[in-house]
Amino acid sequence: MSANERVCCTVFGSFHKFKRDIDKAVICFQRIGVEVLAPEVGILYSSPSLRKRAESISSFLPLKSERSMSPKEVEDEFLSCIRRSDFVYLVNKGGYVGTSAAMELGFALALGKPVYSNEPIKKNLDSDRMWLDRSEIPIVLPGF
Repeated sequence: MSANERVCCTVFGSFHKFKRDIDKAVICFQRIGVEVLAPEVGILYSSPSLRKRAESISSFLPLKSERSMSPKEVEDEFLSCIRRSDFVYLVNKGGYVGTSAAMELGFALALGKPVYSNEPIKKNLDSDRMWLDRSEIPIVLPGF
């Protein structure tokens, strides 16, 4: 990496539970000069039909800019951001890692990306020593 290249990352975690905290982490990284490839800061889009459905809490909720994309297209783009990142940062308050975040975490690890989190990743997520050795110590961001 040359002196002119910016360090870039992707921030992830449960959007349903932690979107505000994810946005705070994105802003913190941007303030210290890290280019955040994904996600954008903003509210999740919930269409009137989704709001009417009782199970909407488990439904996919895109960002407003992703409304015209299928869930697969959104996830493919997110995984592409992880692939291009220098590191990833997991927002996992209380140690919580949801199913999508767990898949994204595994993807990052498979690519050899350094993984940081705001709290220790629970060892019961996967007790394999290789996995535990590859996740980094938690990082507390200033103002987060």
